[in-house]
Amino acid sequence: DQPAQNAEFTYDPQTLVVSKFVPDHPATVLDQAQVKSQTLETLDTLLGNSETPPTNTSQFALPVSEEPAAVTLGETNELGIKEIIGFGESWYDHSIPARIHNVALTARKLNNTLLAPGAEFRFNTSLGDVSTETEYKAAYIIQNGQTILAPGGGVCQVSSTLFRALLDAGLQITKRLPHSYRVSYYEINNEPGFDATVYSGNIDLRFVNDTDHYILLNLSTDSENLYMNVKIYGTSDGRSTEIINYRKW
Repeated sequence: DQPAQNAEFTYDPQTLVVSKFVPDHPATVLDQAQVKSQTLETLDTLLGNSETPPTNTSQFALPVSEEPAAVTLGETNELGIKEIIGFGESWYDHSIPARIHNVALTARKLNNTLLAPGAEFRFNTSLGDVSTETEYKAAYIIQNGQTILAPGGGVCQVSSTLFRALLDAGLQITKRLPHSYRVSYYEINNEPGFDATVYSGNIDLRFVNDTDHYILLNLSTDSENLYMNVKIYGTSDGRSTEIINYRKW
């Protein structure tokens, strides 16, 4: 059994700076009586005590039900932040320590960004200066067709993961550029091409919140397992997305 998690959402209505964001999660309850019954039936089968032919192994899914939290996310605000409308994930195995640091730092800086209906999000503008002065470490980046060490290597892991969440959400992407050449990090558990490069200036990832409600970008990194995801919260308007005619060459 797992207890429910009540939603918490605190933000400044004037600046839209989010100070606390915790989505709700339902409680999970295990049907213990059914587990006992299924276990006994399985043991009978394994021991050959039932009409079912005996087997060496057997398994069954645990019967688990869900109970909603007392406070849902939609009840905490009037902005329309109430459910996940887009999800993206990526892995970055074999990254050097500096790159792992930069991925986590970038995700923290952009985490829980609020975007009003009709507003455009610009990755570079939202992130700000990327340099040693802003705590970024030297890691590998692509510059002028070459791989070099520079502050901020790994930022594109975040922009690429956000790009995947935007594809899933079906939000209007206004600017996106692929990397100059294929990068192994962006092809772990994924096809080539689902990446978005960013660099100071006009090499940017941009999108418009073309829904009728605010959206919130929730970014999470796991520096131990080298995994991150981006969840886009808002109000679903029923749209769905599909990747069609995908080609690679």
